[in-house]
Amino acid sequence: MNFNFDAWREGYDGMTWPDHVETYSKLHALYPVQQHFDSRACGQFLDIIRPHSVWEIGGWDGELASIVLGTRPWIDRWENVDVCREVVATPICRDPRYSARLGPQLLTGDVLVMSHVAEHMRWDELRFLFGRIPAVKAVYLASPLPLDGHQNPDWRGYPGTHILEVGWDEIDKDLITRGFHLMQMPQTHEVRCWAR
Repeated sequence: MNFNFDAWREGYDGMTWPDHVETYSKLHALYPVQQHFDSRACGQFLDIIRPHSVWEIGGWDGELASIVLGTRPWIDRWENVDVCREVVATPICRDPRYSARLGPQLLTGDVLVMSHVAEHMRWDELRFLFGRIPAVKAVYLASPLPLDGHQNPDWRGYPGTHILEVGWDEIDKDLITRGFHLMQMPQTHEVRCWAR
């Protein structure tokens, strides 16, 4: 079974939530193992903020949560919202503080963690999400984006579901207008963190 990523990108704007869920069921059958996170960078972020609750979007099967929760007892709750029903039903994270839900409902927490998920959304969707986090005090994003969104490719030919049309500069501007500032911690080309 193949998956035509360019056809998926072309049809993305007309897809409904059930269409997205069905797509990710197909992708799970093809690519069940997804390990796109930097647990060390996320751990550094959490060590600085020391949140009681973490709200993760696109945490797949909870592997990042499983690693991070093991050494951070002050975290009381880690909630993951994902689009793939298979990973929500069978998480690998067994920590009792972890839970997973099939979106699109939004949850709340002290911090928002998104590790290699923003690039799978349209910019309008990501901005809508940022508008729904008034109580979140810090944001951790990991994504393979250029600094300048004008250099961002349209992702044609990319063998994955990357679709975001902007780079870090636009994300920075948007979060700054919402009262966040870029945190003074080691930033990499794929990780950026903001706090209020």
